[in-house]
Amino acid sequence: YYEENRYSTVTTYDLIELVNDVTGEDMSWFFDEWVFDVGYPFFQYSAYQSSDTVYVDITQIQDHGPIFQTYLDIRISSTTSSEIHREFITERNTHLEYIFSDRMMSVTLDPNKEIIKAYRFVEPGVEEPQTSIPELSISVFPNPANPTVNIEVDARFPVDILIYNELGEIMETIPDVAHETALDVSQYPSGIYLAIAEEGNRRAFSRFVVLR
Repeated sequence: YYEENRYSTVTTYDLIELVNDVTGEDMSWFFDEWVFDVGYPFFQYSAYQSSDTVYVDITQIQDHGPIFQTYLDIRISSTTSSEIHREFITERNTHLEYIFSDRMMSVTLDPNKEIIKAYRFVEPGVEEPQTSIPELSISVFPNPANPTVNIEVDARFPVDILIYNELGEIMETIPDVAHETALDVSQYPSGIYLAIAEEGNRRAFSRFVVLR
């Protein structure tokens, strides 16, 4: 793919077509959720053990964006051992059961930090308020974008917004955004970009696509 297109312009849709051809599957859903749509999964989960079975309940509680489909590693640990189970999450609510003979000490989602997400653990049976919007959030529209894109943040205080390209290089820094700002992307090459809102040590992410 690189050799065939190294001196030409390609779009995300060309990449989708290639991925579909290589996998033999329609992977449009992945790009719809993780590239073109907004936000990222926010997992609320609980876990408990009864006899030699560990029960894990996971709920996606984000208000913005789709219900994300993703592989998710779940690590169950005791004082002497741990094991990781990989699950494919497709629904808002997921119930899982694992045989685990040791005494469970902790359950960790995505222990190797392989996906963009937010999460929180709640004790089983404890009612959590259903205010699922994180304290800091960012959305980008329209998506795909050209020649401008609007960036909207929900934060307690003004935030800095950093724009990264696919190589991890900073394209632009926008300081002190209180609610909404417009960004001129008319000179950006076609590709996928990451907008990051920073407030102290907290971050929120949103991807967007520029098509020329």
